[in-house]
Amino acid sequence: MARLARSTKSAVGSRLTKCSVCLLAALFPRPAQASQVIDEGTFAVTRGGDIIAREEFRITRTSAGFQLTSTVSYPPRRTAREYPAAPRSFVVSDSVFAFYAIPPRRVSGTVRLTWPREDRRTDFELTTRDGGTPVIDGRSTHVTVVVLSSGADRRECWFDDAGRLVKVEIPSTGIVAERIWDGAVR
Repeated sequence: MARLARSTKSAVGSRLTKCSVCLLAALFPRPAQASQVIDEGTFAVTRGGDIIAREEFRITRTSAGFQLTSTVSYPPRRTAREYPAAPRSFVVSDSVFAFYAIPPRRVSGTVRLTWPREDRRTDFELTTRDGGTPVIDGRSTHVTVVVLSSGADRRECWFDDAGRLVKVEIPSTGIVAERIWDGAVR
């Protein structure tokens, strides 16, 4: 992240987009509770070290399941939608990375990835591995890496010990979304 310039807001684009997904409680069987914030944060999305987007997100547990709200500063091409999901399915996007914050259970096996905007569904193999203790935005943190792969398409979702998504990598595109702990793009 050190290569990122402070003056990237103008390069990111000015149009804000809201994306929202509501996942069924069946994904994560837990007792019903009042609305509770599970995680919130900011990602800097880079390609080749240059910031191409900024995403702010919030995940809330409600009595109906989970609500994911994401605001992305990106080129103007996103819409707001809600998507229910069944067990062992995963709603994803190649431009909204907070979707990766709520993966299916981290049990190895086949999982269906759904790209709603493209109306595409593909089966991927889910595996996990210990990711060690990398530095994420200046902080050392132990991570578990959830790897999703289908042929040459591979996605790595890094989660800290508190279960928060801290990084998403899509090697085939060179895109990396990394959590910014204080919300300030560096």
